[in-house]
Amino acid sequence: MRKFVIHPFLFGIYPALFVFAHNIGQIAPDALAIPLLMGIGFSLLLLMILSFFLKNAHKAGLIISLFLLLFFSYGHFSSHLIIISILWGLIFLTGIWLTTKSKRDFKHSTYFLNIVASALVGIALIQIGSYQFGMYQLRKEDASQTLQERSDPEEVRTGFPQSLPNIFFIILDAYAREDVLRDLYDYDNAEFLSYLRNRGFFVADQSMSNYCQTSLTVSSCLNMRYLNDLVGKYLPSESNAKQPLWGMIRQNRVFYILKQKGYNIAAFSSGIEETEIRNADMYLKPGWTPDGFQSALLNTTPVPILLDMFKTSNLFDLHRERINYMFDHLPDLCEQPSPVFAFAHVVIPHPPFVFGPDGEARDPNAKFDHHDADWLIRRGRLNRDQYKKAYVDQLVYTNKRVREMLESILSRSETPPIIVLFGDHGPRSMTKWEMPDSTYMKECLTNLNAYYLPGGQRPSQLYHGITPVNTFRVILNQYFGTEYEILKDETYFSTARYCYKFYNETDRVRNPNNEIMQDHVGTDLLNQGKFEKAIPYFEKAIQINPDYDQAHLNLGMAYFHLQRYDSAALYLKKAIEFMPDSDISHYYLTLTFFKLGDTESALRHHEKLGKLNPRLHKKISEMRNKK
Repeated sequence: MRKFVIHPFLFGIYPALFVFAHNIGQIAPDALAIPLLMGIGFSLLLLMILSFFLKNAHKAGLIISLFLLLFFSYGHFSSHLIIISILWGLIFLTGIWLTTKSKRDFKHSTYFLNIVASALVGIALIQIGSYQFGMYQLRKEDASQTLQERSDPEEVRTGFPQSLPNIFFIILDAYAREDVLRDLYDYDNAEFLSYLRNRGFFVADQSMSNYCQTSLTVSSCLNMRYLNDLVGKYLPSESNAKQPLWGMIRQNRVFYILKQKGYNIAAFSSGIEETEIRNADMYLKPGWTPDGFQSALLNTTPVPILLDMFKTSNLFDLHRERINYMFDHLPDLCEQPSPVFAFAHVVIPHPPFVFGPDGEARDPNAKFDHHDADWLIRRGRLNRDQYKKAYVDQLVYTNKRVREMLESILSRSETPPIIVLFGDHGPRSMTKWEMPDSTYMKECLTNLNAYYLPGGQRPSQLYHGITPVNTFRVILNQYFGTEYEILKDETYFSTARYCYKFYNETDRVRNPNNEIMQDHVGTDLLNQGKFEKAIPYFEKAIQINPDYDQAHLNLGMAYFHLQRYDSAALYLKKAIEFMPDSDISHYYLTLTFFKLGDTESALRHHEKLGKLNPRLHKKISEMRNKK
C-alpha cells in the first residue's frame, strides 16, 4: 500500500458512498454506478495529467485528494459563500505550492492517506452492505405472500369492457383539501373544483390520505391494502428506509391486473426515487435531469453555485422542466394504440417552491431539496407565513396547468378515459416530523381526491369520504367486474425517523385538534416578537384543551417577554405540572422568579435546570454574575 497511489480513487468515490449511506434506504443501489464510475474516471484522468507534469505520482495524488476534499465539502459551508470560497482557494493554492516545492517524495503521506481513505470507504461499505443484507432477509420472507397475492384466481378470471379506457393516475404532491385551503391558507379553491365537477369529475370533499408520506400512500393505493400488517415482516419496524416500498410500487397489484387485460404501463420520471418506475413499458423523462441522489451529491459541491453564476440551467430549472414536461406530455399518451395506464407523480404544489402563480421561475434562496414541515419552516429557511404564500402561489399555477392538461386529455381521447387526480397527503405548515402530538393532523392528512369515471353515472361505491386505499377497488369493481370489498377508511401518521411506526389519527382528522392549530399560529407570532398578538391564540388553545401543555408554556413565555411576570409564573408553573422535565419551562420560570424577587423559588428551579440542561443552567449563572 506504501508504493501505490490509490487514495485519489478512494476519495473520488467516497462522497457518493457517504451520501448514499447517509440516505440509506432512500436511494436505489444502482444509482451509485454512474457517480462511482465518474469518480474513478475523473481521479484517473487527473492523476495521469499531473503525474506527467510533476514526474511524481505521489505528489500528483496528494494534490488530487486535496482538491476532492475541498470540492466535495464546499456545499456544507456554502451559506458563508465569500469566506469559504476565499478560504478554500487559499488552502488549495497553498497545498499545491507546498507540494510542488517540497523535495520530499511523499511516500509516507501516500501510505497514510491510503489507510485513511480505505477506512472511510470501508466504513461506508459495511454500513451499506449490512443494510442491504437486512433488506434481502425481509424480501425473502415475504416472497411467498407476494406470489400468492399475484396469482389470486379471482383477478385473473374477471371480465373487462370491450373498449378499454386509458387510465391516468396523477399524483399532485401535497395538494390540500378545499376546507384546509380555505381555513388555513385563506385561499378559496371553489373555482377550480367547480371546473372539475362541471367536466364530470366526482370530488371527494371529505377525503383523507391513508398515510402522511408519499411512498406509503402510493404503495398502499396501488396494492389496494393497508401496510400495517407488513411491518416486521416485509417492512422494518424501526427504520426510515423506503427501499422495501419500491418493489411494492414498481410491481404493484394494480399493474399486474391491468397488464393481464392488455394494458401498457407508462410512467413519468418524478425525480423522487420511490416513484421512479423505470421498469414500465414506457419510461418518460425530459432528457437528462438529476435524480434525488444526484441532486444531493451535487449540493455538496460548488456546481449549483457555478451554474447560477453563469446563468445556466440550475437544479431548480431542471425541476421546473420535469414538472412542465409531465403536464405537456401526459395528453400524448391518448395517441397510443394499446390501452395505457399512465403514472405521473408531479411534485407540485409540494416544495421546493419554484413557480409563481403565473408560472414565473422562482429560485428559493437555499440548496435544492424537497424538505417540508419543520425541516423547511425553521430559522434560516421559511416562516409559516412565507410557506403559506409560496404554497398558494404554486397551487395557483398547478391549477392552471392541470386544467390545460385535462382539456387536452379529454378532447384527444376516442374512448372516455378514467382519470384519478389526487394529493398523496396534505401540506405541512403545521407538521413537526418527530412530534405527532404537536402536529395539526387535519392539514397533514387530508387531500384533494377527484375521479373522472366514464359511463355517465357515479358508481354506487364512490363516496365523499373515500381514501386512496379504496380507489382501485372501486374502479376495478365498476369497470372490470371484480368484487373487492371496500375497506374501512383510516389515516395514519408516522415520523420521518420511523416511517413504519403508524399512529392511527382518523379521529383527530375527523374531529380536528384545533388547539394545535391555535398554538402553531401563536408560536409564529411569538417567534416574530409579536407577544401581545400571540396571547389570544394560546388562550384559545387552552380553552379548547385545558391540558395542552405546550400552550401553557408558550403563554408563559409571551407574558415573560411582556414583563408581566405574575401571569408568566402562573402559566409556567402549570406547564411544569404537565411537563416536569421541560428544561425550557424551568429556564423561564427561574428567570421569572428572579424578576419577582422570589430568590428561593428561583434557585430551586435553577437547581433542577442544572440536571436537565447544564448549558441553560450555566447561561443563567453567567447572567447573574454579570450583575
